[in-house]
Amino acid sequence: MTLATLALAGTLGLFSQPSALAAPKGAAAGSWKQVAWFWGIGTVEALACPSTSVCVAGGNAAVGLRTTDGGKRWAGEMLPYGVTELVAIACPTTSVCEAVARDSTVANEVLLRTTDGGKSWVVEKLPRGLQGDQSGSVTAAQFTSIACSSQSVCVAVGTYGDSAGEVPVAVRTTDGGARWVRKHLPGNGTVNAVSCPSRSTCEAVFRANGPGQAEVLRTTNGGANWSRKILLTGNVGLLAVSCTSNLTCMVGGYNSSATVALRTTNGGRSWTTETLQNDYEDIDSLVCRSSLVCEATSTSAAFRTTDGGKKWASTTLPNGDGEIEVVACPSTTTCVAAGNSDGLPSDPSGGTGVVLRSTNYVSKWAVGELLPVGLASLNAVACRSSACQAGDNGYATAVRTTNSGASWTYEALPGYYFGAIACPSSSTCVLVNDEYTARTTNGGRSWVGATLPTGAGDVGAIACPSTSVCEAVGQDSGLALRTTNGGRTWVSRSFPKIGSFYDFSCPSTSVCEAIGENTRTGYETALRTTNGGRSWAFQNIPDGLGGISAIACPSTSLCEAVGETSGSTVITLGAGASSNNPVAVAIRTTDGGKRWTIKTLSSTPNESVYTVVCPTKSTCEAIGEISEEAPTPYRFFAFRTTDGGTSWRSRSLPSGMTAISALACASASNCEAVGYRQGGAAILRFH
Repeated sequence: MTLATLALAGTLGLFSQPSALAAPKGAAAGSWKQVAWFWGIGTVEALACPSTSVCVAGGNAAVGLRTTDGGKRWAGEMLPYGVTELVAIACPTTSVCEAVARDSTVANEVLLRTTDGGKSWVVEKLPRGLQGDQSGSVTAAQFTSIACSSQSVCVAVGTYGDSAGEVPVAVRTTDGGARWVRKHLPGNGTVNAVSCPSRSTCEAVFRANGPGQAEVLRTTNGGANWSRKILLTGNVGLLAVSCTSNLTCMVGGYNSSATVALRTTNGGRSWTTETLQNDYEDIDSLVCRSSLVCEATSTSAAFRTTDGGKKWASTTLPNGDGEIEVVACPSTTTCVAAGNSDGLPSDPSGGTGVVLRSTNYVSKWAVGELLPVGLASLNAVACRSSACQAGDNGYATAVRTTNSGASWTYEALPGYYFGAIACPSSSTCVLVNDEYTARTTNGGRSWVGATLPTGAGDVGAIACPSTSVCEAVGQDSGLALRTTNGGRTWVSRSFPKIGSFYDFSCPSTSVCEAIGENTRTGYETALRTTNGGRSWAFQNIPDGLGGISAIACPSTSLCEAVGETSGSTVITLGAGASSNNPVAVAIRTTDGGKRWTIKTLSSTPNESVYTVVCPTKSTCEAIGEISEEAPTPYRFFAFRTTDGGTSWRSRSLPSGMTAISALACASASNCEAVGYRQGGAAILRFH
């Protein structure tokens, strides 16, 4: 594990909530496949259940959720690139859904559509002026809710801002999202929710700017015209609406002293108000399955009426101190609610996405699925035989496999985060991060923490040639650390002062090879110890290197290091071609570092290799990327040699990866790479 890749992983934003996907079956030999994806959702904000078995959901993460067994099991699916949150979902059928989503690439909401029940989503084009591409005072639309009267007719509502403040807006499609048409709404303010019981009729709840004023907006001609009616004034708000017919609608919200619901049975000409509880609390979600039966949820309670809203009964929700954001009822007996949990015995960390389910007329709710906090990224991995350990540099959490990546389990660590790791056997692993270390002797089921010597500094690399002997190096301290009792205690020794330390490898308990930058010359250098780190000697490596990032030594005489060439050095690429752009490069020694030879791995400009593993003397695997200055960032690739570095073959990696941080190979035919893809940590496997 190199410091450069630690830094790469550390720049990534954190998401929440995990679930690992099963390994794909029938993977072709000699190829890379994704075997796990630890996606994350801290709060479920959007939910639609078109049947008692099918639900589609999403929330504050770049992943969509779907279930086909009534919520017992949920699968995570990738959202289009740049989408970081699902705000609202409407599913007129079990296969067709429309969603409001937040897109970080354009800094506004977008509309998505799926026709396969949430397995895949596409971004739909909005009318001009609502796409986030307008200059001047007009900003992009911020959609809050969506409703579909059929799979071809849908309406989304929200706001956009200009010099007059927040202006309500609606868009409508009549061809399944192929074309959206903007519809003007009256007044200035915020539209919170919409319900469309038919193709022509929609009801929306609206809060006007200025003095507190909660209104309903109504159209009976497909959005061509909207009427306004004030329902509440003062410290008030209407946040949810559900219509079972063109005449009958229920809205939910609050006034200054109570949680309230209002109902019309004559198409909005008159409304009656009922108090659900004498407590100032929002109605966040509301759904009516008939003109008499409705369900509503607030922050911590569920309410039910069976007489059209005249009386409401409340039920406590089993989500601890968390909040419920949305409810859906696909039948008269089944309802699903979702949000987050806090304080549950099954969720000690708190703040976890949760799905609740009731199948007994909502007289009792149960936790259908607790979506535990996940991994934002994996930054280190080590493998021996069929066992691997991987960790996240943002959480005190590790994942492990004992079946070559077919399945992964979570383990808690006695420290802040997972830095770099080495596993000299399938049961023994030692990790380091900064001035902290931990070890396991039972394959990761439990870990024991310890403190590294004072002044160790930023320790970001470790090598363990045996279960008792490990070496680690402090990036800034100039200290080499050594343990001879499996990580229980450590001693420090002076390490040659170099400008930057990159990586090292220890093929035996006495021999280690390190790479870094020589402070005196300013060039890349190699260092070697043959006495267990008591002394180190500098070695000369070839000129023309722009950076060497990683090294692997399968024996005391053989080492392979990888990086990139210098942009100021012209490199001959073969067939008479040359380039002064950086390209991927490897250097190799077969005599313990006395002489090093250089070989370019690719003719593609701006490629660099930053991690390498050599499970045998003849086989090495390396991973790199196209630099961010290149036209296509986040392109990762693998190189492999099976003839001791004489030739290297390029291999493709699964698309969608945003970072690949570390690589480990238990054998020449089994390698694991860890990193991040949109939505959470991911593990790739070569087999």
